[in-house]
Amino acid sequence: MAVGFRIAARALRQMGAELITSDDVALNELIKNAFDARSPRVSVEIQSFADLDALALLEEQIRQKKVTQQEAIERVDKAIAPDLSVAQRSVLIERLHAYLEDRT
Repeated sequence: MAVGFRIAARALRQMGAELITSDDVALNELIKNAFDARSPRVSVEIQSFADLDALALLEEQIRQKKVTQQEAIERVDKAIAPDLSVAQRSVLIERLHAYLEDRT
């Protein structure tokens, strides 16, 4: 005789959060799941508006006052994806300006 059980959605979310610890792990799991499902084809599209590693390094350098505001702005401009619209790029640059003003 089969016995069923119920589990709360919150518990599932918590378990998932503990299993998937990074973007790399999540991507690997997606591909493994497709393989396990014997999918003949897998398509993964990754969209990133900026080089997050470069921005994290820049943030650390700003905290340590190793870069000038002008250098920070130039680096952010390089880290932002070139295919963003001018408006989107402007928003990100404005956020940097606000961040820099808060830090000084």
